[in-house]
Amino acid sequence: MILSLAIAYKMKVLEDERVIQQSLLLQQSRLASMGEMISTIAHQWRQPLTHLSYLFMNMKKKSDNPAFITSKLEEGKRQITYMSQTIELFSNFYNPSKEKENFFAKEACEEAIMIAQLSKVSYEIKCQHDFTMYANKNEFEQVILNLINNARDALLQREISSPHISIMIEKNTIMIEDNAGGIESKNLAKIFDPYFSTKAKSDGIGLYIAKTIIEKEMGGKLSVKNAKDGAIFTLLF
Repeated sequence: MILSLAIAYKMKVLEDERVIQQSLLLQQSRLASMGEMISTIAHQWRQPLTHLSYLFMNMKKKSDNPAFITSKLEEGKRQITYMSQTIELFSNFYNPSKEKENFFAKEACEEAIMIAQLSKVSYEIKCQHDFTMYANKNEFEQVILNLINNARDALLQREISSPHISIMIEKNTIMIEDNAGGIESKNLAKIFDPYFSTKAKSDGIGLYIAKTIIEKEMGGKLSVKNAKDGAIFTLLF
């Protein structure tokens, strides 16, 4: 009987691992597909954006109100630059490359914030001491994006009057804090378990993958605790 239970338990563990690996592969496949689509869009965008830049230059030359036109052209150029940077950022983010590189924590967090597009939630990045990491930048940004999106969803679902997300960067530490009221104490110990989720229509794999990336791929530590107004996720490297 003991042997049978042990075999059954081992088979269940192997099956859970197989399902998790399938989820990871599916996520990577989706990212790759989105990356291809965004690369196509980027290719289509570049020529019109360049053409707009030339149009602006010609308008400036033929204008009889140089000051007004100059200010508007500068505004337009800023928008073109923003569009170019955004499409480049999305292309890089959805690149399924597994290559490691050196990057700054603050820059990666800023790019994740831009991807998240927090239009209904205020946010800030407090950087006391920026630091570099050697890892897969895309995977790290996916972790930050996952934590930000979870915080945003909680803030909007609970209809917090002044929803806010704060990212604090200190030496070898990143803390992501929200004011959504925190995580129920009964769920704190299970929050990183595979298939556990407090959200409807969620596979409960996001935080598990985030913890796997930080701890197994990057050699860091991902933890969570409740603060006065919400939850704090801490990434320690």
